[in-house]
Amino acid sequence: MKVNYHDLTNYLNQSDDWHLLPEDPGWLTYEGPAASDDLPAQIGLPNSDVPLKTQDLVDLAVGILASVKGIHRDRMADMITPTSARALMDAIRYSDCEPSVFTVTLQASGHIAGFQASICFRTYNPQALRSISTQADTPEEALHFLLHALRTRWGPCPTCGQQRHGEEQEEPPLTS
Repeated sequence: MKVNYHDLTNYLNQSDDWHLLPEDPGWLTYEGPAASDDLPAQIGLPNSDVPLKTQDLVDLAVGILASVKGIHRDRMADMITPTSARALMDAIRYSDCEPSVFTVTLQASGHIAGFQASICFRTYNPQALRSISTQADTPEEALHFLLHALRTRWGPCPTCGQQRHGEEQEEPPLTS
């Protein structure tokens, strides 16, 4: 799976492990955790999406991220741009550092063909969000739309201010 420039820079900007260095105005240089030589790993990208060269750099950066985390490149790509139902569900459920704030369900739609993905917020504040629901032909599309709606309406974690991207969390089963 190909990761695009905007998803990668969004992932790096929201990561707790990677920080943008204020160096060259033509490049985005991110410094991350220590590599095998105990020096911080770095990823350099042009400061805008330039066709041809940029995709090669994005692919290289995804490989570096995977190597630093010690995971397969495809798993890293799915963390940056979730596409599988499992990765999308994790990205939704762990979009903040307190997953108990809401519940997530995915089920075959009873009213029309396709699938319904829903978030039900556990809150008693009448002005707060109560739920978000999406419908689509496939589970992955329904979850993708739900993740987008959650990030648009809920924003980053109210506690820590970061998006979690479904990283390093236990994996409870999908609700069907």
